Amino acid sequence: MKLQLTFVVDGQPCALARPGIGVVSRGGKQRAHAYDPDKNKVAKAHVGLVAGLAMRDGKVGGLLKGPLEMRVIFWRLRPVSKQIKDPGRLTEENLLKKSYPITTPDLDNMLKLVCDACEGIVYKNDSQIVQALAYKRYSDKPRTEVIIRCLGMKDMIIALWRGLRRKVTHG
Repeated sequence: MKLQLTFVVDGQPCALARPGIGVVSRGGKQRAHAYDPDKNKVAKAHVGLVAGLAMRDGKVGGLLKGPLEMRVIFWRLRPVSKQIKDPGRLTEENLLKKSYPITTPDLDNMLKLVCDACEGIVYKNDSQIVQALAYKRYSDKPRTEVIIRCLGMKDMIIALWRGLRRKVTHG
């Protein structure tokens, strides 16, 4: 089994929207019902399709098993208001605001959409993700770059060693 999967989803990354609430009538009783907004369904299907194609093309033999690490870079289209025309005339604070997408959507909601979309396609359950590294950046070509890899004994030993080292050096 291959231990790493890499894929790129073209298009503007989006975040997982909050579930909608509707009222369902059954047997004369009304009950609240949560549902996935259409925007979520379309975005998850798009990411899931690309992930499934990557699984097939990468010849990954079935769902990834065990603890996983996910690394994601969300490349968002830079809005006109954030264009940097003359960086020499900007203050450091304004340059940082124009360089990083400090706007909605939130990074954690964007990551959650990718995690949910890959569930049942790349791995059985997103609870298998025990390490995640995510970035939100600007680009002229909006896309989402994803790397998912199986963590092995070597990773566990390194993590334990780092934890012990911190404990010894920091008390």
